Amino acid sequence: MKSERRHELEKNVLADRVGAGLESVHSYWPMILGGLAILVVGSLAWGLYSSSARKQAAEAWTDYYFSMAGGEAEAFLDLSERYPNSSAAGWARQTAGNGFLERGVDALYVNKSEGESLIKQAISEFEQLEDSSNQELRAKALYGLAQAHESLGDLDTAIAYYEKLMKATPREALLRSASERLAFLNSDSGKEFYAWFGTLDPKPDAPIDLPSNLNLPPLGPGGMSFGLPTDGPAGSETPVTPPPATDLPESSAPVQVPAEEGVSVPPAPAGPSVVPTAETPAANVPPAINEVPPASEPTSAALELEPSAAADTATAGDAETTDKP
Repeated sequence: MKSERRHELEKNVLADRVGAGLESVHSYWPMILGGLAILVVGSLAWGLYSSSARKQAAEAWTDYYFSMAGGEAEAFLDLSERYPNSSAAGWARQTAGNGFLERGVDALYVNKSEGESLIKQAISEFEQLEDSSNQELRAKALYGLAQAHESLGDLDTAIAYYEKLMKATPREALLRSASERLAFLNSDSGKEFYAWFGTLDPKPDAPIDLPSNLNLPPLGPGGMSFGLPTDGPAGSETPVTPPPATDLPESSAPVQVPAEEGVSVPPAPAGPSVVPTAETPAANVPPAINEVPPASEPTSAALELEPSAAADTATAGDAETTDKP
């Protein structure tokens, strides 16, 4: 009896503890359920975000490669603004900067103000990539900044960017190019060139004044065309080539060159046969053995007989044949 009583007491104690535990946990149920809900929703949101990010990245790179077909800097700039958080956005901005820089350098030889405006736009795009976490993209941005400032004649800034590039990249091609540019900018010829280039101020649709003793075409696009001197009238674009010197008289008749002994002369091209006349007797060449001498050839007068006269003669001959018995 005592054992049974003790067992019942133990059950009651256990039930009381379980009940107390459930009551204490019951107060935390809202917090537990809320945490589980947040975990589930967060997992779903992360999955959707990752899927959307991958989709946008794929679309960005697809648009990037399609934009390369046109090659317009504005198209790459628009792409970088439509996909600002994608990896393709940085490369699109760098490509846009290269496009503005190339167009600006070309325009410097035609319209200096327009060229400088395009180069400054390229600098603006490169500066946004100067602190990029992508080391290769950052190196190319530094190289573009150095080239852009060099094109504007800001040599001190260009030298600083070239030196910064040499410390930021291990790529041999960029290091070699930066070293070559630094050597040129620090040389006397480089300083002399950019001193002259700074004074160059071409205007749209205006000819460039060149020295009279200049033998080389001007650098850059839109260069002048150095044509050959002509003997034709003014405005003629096709040079007149003088005929070769000759001692032959002005005659359309072919010249017969006498054949030397032992030298075979190729036959002359086929042409109208010349009938020998009294003024031009035929060559007295004996016929070959067993060859029938040719019949007497008609005279030039007979050859020159008009068709009407020949027809009359044939008619008269037919009439005489008919009258005979």
